[in-house]
Amino acid sequence: MSKKDIDRIEDYINGKLTEQEKKAFEQRLTQEPELSNALNDQKKMHQYLSHKISGGITLDEIRELNKKKFSSESNNSIFSIFRNRYFQGIAAAILLAITAFVVFKISVPTQNPENLYQAYKKPIPLELTTRGEEVCSNYQDLVRLFNSGVYDQTLPLIETCLQEDPSLSILKLAQGYSLMETADYTAAKKVFSEISNGSNLLKSEAEFYLALIYLKEGNLEESQRLLQSSNASDEDATKRKLLKAINKLIEKG
Repeated sequence: MSKKDIDRIEDYINGKLTEQEKKAFEQRLTQEPELSNALNDQKKMHQYLSHKISGGITLDEIRELNKKKFSSESNNSIFSIFRNRYFQGIAAAILLAITAFVVFKISVPTQNPENLYQAYKKPIPLELTTRGEEVCSNYQDLVRLFNSGVYDQTLPLIETCLQEDPSLSILKLAQGYSLMETADYTAAKKVFSEISNGSNLLKSEAEFYLALIYLKEGNLEESQRLLQSSNASDEDATKRKLLKAINKLIEKG
């Protein structure tokens, strides 16, 4: 993997590519598993560090991250990504940005519907399963593209698989998420509503994504209602934290 490709991955994640460059890059993702895996690794690194921000990371924790990120003793998959020499400069830059964020966090208002939406809209990663591969001939491509964030190309593959077996509820959830990420919020709400009105194990996740869409649309009360009525357990810290943030926004008016 060349440094040029790593830089291109970073530009893709940060939305810096032109539409033509983005399409060319996404075409490469469908043909180059190494590039697709590298994109997944870099996204994990971004999500890990973003989670540290949203969870209230301290300066002491930042110092600990700096110690651990290149340590050969850590077996954590995130830190194994950090040890990749192509990611080290990026990781260091992100950690520097986090440090600056923590120092000025108190004086910078960050909680608004759009920021909360961006912070909490994390997908459930798809995994290769025997059943999925038996039903869908393109299941491996579907999983790779979805986990790489190429949602516009994932959607037609999901639709084909669901035509073969509509009971694959995890793909239904992935369909809703892909629609959400491609800004088709009306269609995404319809998919998530169908799941949440059912009795499958993904009901709570569907209600959470549905709440996120209403949050993005500025309908804080409906988002609040969905999170309050969710079947999530009391131990689900993510949903409780989001509900608490939405409650504060509503109180502020």
